[in-house]
Amino acid sequence: MWPNLFQRTPKLDLDPERASQTYALFDNEQGYQAYARQCQQHFSGTLDPTPSLLQQQGVEHLRILNKPEAGAFLSRTLALTETATTNKPQIDYSDILIIRDKTFLHTWFQHIFQPALTAKLTNYFQSHFLIYWYTFLKAKPADQAVRSFLWHCDKGPTAHLKILLYLNDIQEHHGNTIFLDRTTTAKFATSGYVFGSVKKRTDDLTALAQQEHIPFHPLSWEMQAGEGVVFEPSQVLHRGQLPSTGFRYVLAFCLLPSPIPWDHAFSQNNYEGFRPDYTWHPHAKELMQAIPVST
Repeated sequence: MWPNLFQRTPKLDLDPERASQTYALFDNEQGYQAYARQCQQHFSGTLDPTPSLLQQQGVEHLRILNKPEAGAFLSRTLALTETATTNKPQIDYSDILIIRDKTFLHTWFQHIFQPALTAKLTNYFQSHFLIYWYTFLKAKPADQAVRSFLWHCDKGPTAHLKILLYLNDIQEHHGNTIFLDRTTTAKFATSGYVFGSVKKRTDDLTALAQQEHIPFHPLSWEMQAGEGVVFEPSQVLHRGQLPSTGFRYVLAFCLLPSPIPWDHAFSQNNYEGFRPDYTWHPHAKELMQAIPVST
């Protein structure tokens, strides 16, 4: 127990307005809400009126690839990975592995975004979607968690998703990702924790939950190779669980609404993400201008 750690004092900077201000910045000032509506206007397909778990609670566990497929993708990916990796141990104890074979990526991405998953994502956005960025992560065993391995939400528009596709079994590394649903996260936002200072992140929200009378029931799954989680990163608190016995391999996607299908956008953007540095366009109109939309 950490006595008085989460009392609302100026030192802790727990500002209940932080969440609403952040959502307003992206959705309104930077135009991402209008962009999402514009994408919906371009969509003419069929939508399923039955809400999914993703739509209901902001996070859903999925089987995306079968285990042999996940193993084949992982082994081939490791063979294609460049020797020089981007080390970021001060951030999250992960290597970002770079793959330059675009034909390989496109073929596998088409296999990952099969009709069932595409339909689920389309129903969520009420429009087409695109791969805003993707990254292949190799998390290494470490003793102390920082940043993405502490409870946090990712800054960004409300209408965006992330997919974490696990490529090896949890038994190989004992790393995982833990989530809270959208409703519980909203209660922590009221406390001022969401989008607070990175220095104030913690790996245990129990004390704050007790102080704020928030029911605290984290969600996690014993992830097997080929399983994934799709979630609302700006509206769902989540944290990584550091691997302890081996490397954890995860393919991560950041998804946004799109006026055209994802594979058209991906191929026409030279098989790259629209923001390879993982930042946001200063205004969503810049993204719309980068997407070739047939009139």
